Amino acid sequence: MDRVIFARSDLVATALRVHAGAPAVRAGAVHVVEAELSVPTGVLHVFGCRETPGPEHRAEVPAGRYRLRVSHLPAAVPADSVFNGAGPVPT
Repeated sequence: MDRVIFARSDLVATALRVHAGAPAVRAGAVHVVEAELSVPTGVLHVFGCRETPGPEHRAEVPAGRYRLRVSHLPAAVPADSVFNGAGPVPT
């Protein structure tokens, strides 16, 4: 199983887009990772490390091989986030 692992466990806004060709790197992206992804069944699940996979995490795409790009675009830290000193940082 291919996995994307993040350094922190927090709420992360996620967008899944399938393009016919390579899209431009988003302006403001400070970390970009690319990898090969095989989806032989045409079913892809996208979910966080603390989520139980369910039907809302399922996306259907044409079966085949894809080039995966994960980009981090910094956003303002919510006032109640544990990553801004409002609480202990989870380990």
